[in-house]
Amino acid sequence: MGALQEGVVQKWARDVTLRPGVDRGELELFVDRHGFELPDSLRDLYLLADGSSDCIDYVHFWPLDEIAPVEPKWRTAPEHRTLFGVADYLVHSHAFAIQLDPARHDHGAVYINWYSKRHGFDLVALDYEELLGKYVDNSALLCVPSAYVPPAPLPTARARFPRR
Repeated sequence: MGALQEGVVQKWARDVTLRPGVDRGELELFVDRHGFELPDSLRDLYLLADGSSDCIDYVHFWPLDEIAPVEPKWRTAPEHRTLFGVADYLVHSHAFAIQLDPARHDHGAVYINWYSKRHGFDLVALDYEELLGKYVDNSALLCVPSAYVPPAPLPTARARFPRR
């Protein structure tokens, strides 16, 4: 378990009753059901606590049994079939999703779907570890659109990047 995951759990413990972590068997069931492994940083967090039991700083990290491919109505491209919802902001006004297909160039990247736009996903973090770091350091950064714009588009990224 990493210090970052422990920091997330400590942040949750200040505000809500913690959900017990899942066991390795539950993680194996996820792989059997969906065909994808979770990245180490996400798996380690679930071993410590099974998501946040409520919104903390307006973000709700979903329990393992709620992680699923993004809803078809939010899929705007074939690669979105392997995006799995993992958290939401402001009671589902935005959703965070992680790319779980290991064959993709953006494997492990985390995206946000702005439900008000209904047109796709924007990059939030290059991996789940980066997302957790933003959440622990200053969770307000997760809801400021300008925070999602990388200094320059990644050469291999095919995701849309807003231009400022």
